[in-house]
Amino acid sequence: MQHREEHREQLSLELDIRTKEYDALRNEINNLLNSAYQTTNLTIAAVGVALAAAPYMVQSDMARLFAIVAIVFYTICWIQLRYVRQVYNLSDHISSVIAPRVRIILNDLSPGTPQDYSSLLDWEASGGQKTHKSSLWLLPIEAARYGLPILGGLISFLTYLALVLQADKFDIVIDGPISLFCSTLFVYTGYATFAVRRLFLANE
Repeated sequence: MQHREEHREQLSLELDIRTKEYDALRNEINNLLNSAYQTTNLTIAAVGVALAAAPYMVQSDMARLFAIVAIVFYTICWIQLRYVRQVYNLSDHISSVIAPRVRIILNDLSPGTPQDYSSLLDWEASGGQKTHKSSLWLLPIEAARYGLPILGGLISFLTYLALVLQADKFDIVIDGPISLFCSTLFVYTGYATFAVRRLFLANE
């Protein structure tokens, strides 16, 4: 009897720790999502600034600044992907470690017939899938989150390339490495975006 009570106390203590861990991770996820939303706003602001500054850069013969703008857009996309990847890791820990253990503890603490706790702490498994499910109506959201900075970077790079070629000022020593670098960033950013999105789609 005493051993059973000690076991129940240990389970209750672990349940309390797991619950606090869950709350901490959910708060961290909310903070990361808020940061991701701010990054989306930053993307929109960057597009506005780029559009406003574009005529001045063209008239002032500063075509290489468009290459810098492209790098800025790609960097914004990487920041967004970092937040999304962190959210995925935290959600995966909740759904694969914390939630199953909490359900087991609650069943052990429940007297008599085991209860059904399958829906408890189930948001990461069910709601998360609905949130990240690939649907046509989500395309505008995905475009704002990932497509907009990638497209902004690509257009900025192509604008830079068109201007230097049109003006016959393409310097192989300077513009060659810049072109190669920007092209590599575009390919890498596209691949990274696809890889991160595949993490979510694989769980649907």
